[in-house]
Amino acid sequence: MKRKISIRTCIILAFSLILILLLGIVVLSLSQVNKASNMGKQLYNEYGQTQGEAGMGYAYFQEVRCNLRNTLYLYADDPEKQADAIKAIEAAEEKMYQKFNDAKSGLDHQEALDLLEDTRDKMDKYVEDTNKCVEYVQAGQIDAARKHLMDFGIATANETADCITKVIDWLEDAADTALDDFEAQKDRQNTILFLMLIFSVLVCICVIAYLVKNIQKPVIMIAGIAKKIAVGEVNVELSQNCALSEMDDLVSSFRQMTQNLQNQADVMNRISQGDLRAEITAHSQQDAVGVALSRLLKDDNQTFGTIRNATNQISHGSSQIAAASQTLAQGSTEQASAIEQIAASISDIAGKTKNNASQADEVNQIVLQAKEDVLEGNKRMQEMVAAMGEINEASENIQKIIKVIDDIAFNTNILALNATVEAARAGEQGKGFAVVAEEVRSLAGRSAEASSQTAEMIEDSIHKVKRGGELAQETAEALRIVSEMIEKITGLSEGIAKASNEQASATAQIDQALMQVSQVVQTNSATSQQCASASEELSGQAHGLEEELSRFQLKDVIGNMPSQTLEYSEPDINLLGTNMKY
Repeated sequence: MKRKISIRTCIILAFSLILILLLGIVVLSLSQVNKASNMGKQLYNEYGQTQGEAGMGYAYFQEVRCNLRNTLYLYADDPEKQADAIKAIEAAEEKMYQKFNDAKSGLDHQEALDLLEDTRDKMDKYVEDTNKCVEYVQAGQIDAARKHLMDFGIATANETADCITKVIDWLEDAADTALDDFEAQKDRQNTILFLMLIFSVLVCICVIAYLVKNIQKPVIMIAGIAKKIAVGEVNVELSQNCALSEMDDLVSSFRQMTQNLQNQADVMNRISQGDLRAEITAHSQQDAVGVALSRLLKDDNQTFGTIRNATNQISHGSSQIAAASQTLAQGSTEQASAIEQIAASISDIAGKTKNNASQADEVNQIVLQAKEDVLEGNKRMQEMVAAMGEINEASENIQKIIKVIDDIAFNTNILALNATVEAARAGEQGKGFAVVAEEVRSLAGRSAEASSQTAEMIEDSIHKVKRGGELAQETAEALRIVSEMIEKITGLSEGIAKASNEQASATAQIDQALMQVSQVVQTNSATSQQCASASEELSGQAHGLEEELSRFQLKDVIGNMPSQTLEYSEPDINLLGTNMKY
């Protein structure tokens, strides 16, 4: 027998090969990235940075030339600016040498070093000519400086500039050459990576095609059969074998499942035809359908046997229920009539109770109004007592004032008496003054008499006010007692009104309850009649059920159950002195 490979082994082999190819691609990619990084560093260190240093040196060279020209021509008449320009020349020369020294230190090509050495020689000659011109200027010989520049300086400057340009051009050409070499190497590596990628894709396609062929076809076949089983078609066959061991096991298991479903379908077909004598054995405790069918056959045999015996009892019992329902309906009708009479009496009592409650409410309202009036009168009486107290207080103040007036009249009388004595001593000259003093004395006496009378009248008024206040206090106390009595009457009236209302409400609830009882009794009467009719119909259906059950062939698993006869007796019920049988 040909040995079959498992899906796990197939997938491991395929992906191992793909993984090896991917690792090769990754290694080549990393190598290319490292080379690109090293090439970038080389271009920067050997060419880019060196070219930048040379360019900066050329810029400082041009700065020296510019400052020398300014010193000889532009600032010829300005010694201060000439001095600044000479200092700038010296600084630029120093930076120029520094930049070219830095450029030289970053190169390892002999040709470039020779160019830089030649440039250094030309630069030294130009610096020597520049310094000579500066010496002439510092000596005040501007024309000699200009002549030296024209004869020697311009030529050496042009030669130095050409040499610097050659160095920069050489660096640029060398960088382009190195970059071209890197691009060619990169293209070769990209081609290798592309070929490896194409090979990896082809391997993946082959693996996928093999897996699809050996997995998809069995799955499609099983899916088609599963669809047929889903719609109830279980008479199917599976004959295909698979190269993969797991798929072959799946097909074999599915073949066993379809065979089991066919056996179960045959048993269910016999059950549908009424043959409950079929036999089926479950393959295991987990065989849910087999266990369920076995239990179904056993339970159906017991259930239908029980139903046959129960049907006989239902047929006999339904006849007795029909007779009892008729008797119950008649009794319910008579009971409903008696309850209606009770309900009418309760309704009359409820009306009278409601009328009493209404009258009690009216009495309560009248008593409440009387209470408010008494309280208002008591309030006014208290205000009158307070006013009398104020009048009494004012009378006492007036009495004090009259006493003061009396004192003034007395003192005035004394003064008039003294004036008369003094007038008598004066003799003839004091007679006129004595007459006036006599008149003043007379007026003081009259004032004293009037104040005395007024005081007596005010005293009498104070006495009467006090008496009136005492009467007002007694009246207020009487009103308070009346108010308390009215409050007690109000409480009693409210209690009577509340009790009457509660009695009326209770009577109404009793009336409503009796109406509900009457409706329930009438409903029971109607229900009894319906029950009698339903019992007769049930008896007919029980006979029909016996005929339907006769077509089932049962195992002899239960004996004949004893039929039970329902015993029924008519009870005596006494309602309102009337004996009625139900």
